[in-house]
Amino acid sequence: MENALCCIEILNTETNLWECIYDKNKQPIDLVNNCLKYWVEDFFSEINLIHLLNKIEGNSQPTSIKNYKGLPNDCSTQILCEYNFLYVPNLCENVSYIDFKELINFDYNKMINLNELPIDEIKHYYPRLMEKRGCLVPYKELLSQDYFTELQKLKLLYGNDKCRIIYFVFSFEDEICND
Repeated sequence: MENALCCIEILNTETNLWECIYDKNKQPIDLVNNCLKYWVEDFFSEINLIHLLNKIEGNSQPTSIKNYKGLPNDCSTQILCEYNFLYVPNLCENVSYIDFKELINFDYNKMINLNELPIDEIKHYYPRLMEKRGCLVPYKELLSQDYFTELQKLKLLYGNDKCRIIYFVFSFEDEICND
């Protein structure tokens, strides 16, 4: 089962550099090569956003070869360290990113077939949809109201053009959801 860790980057208009949102109350971990691993704030980890992100990027077919973009060339040093921490030792399989406006402009009335999601994932992330297993449901039903509230908060804080989501793709065995 695929899962995504989503990090938020904001464009600093004064320096014209991207900055990652991270927990400033936690001390960063000093990694090798003088790289500090920050405790990045993940965007909406209550549910698995990989299906939505794959749909937006055109990677939604289960049998398709997925075309992840990798890291943006101008990503923040915090994201680069996160990449070195997660990707280089093969903890995650892929990295990609989308502009925040793609999340805002997505048609959440598009349908997703719940049969394409592993049953353990539905039990873990979307238990309210267990009785609809085998049905098509709109993405707005798959995602919770909390997701849309968080999306609006980001839009109000940063606008559409100054924010992007970097996401790291992991594969887990279905048994992990049973814990």
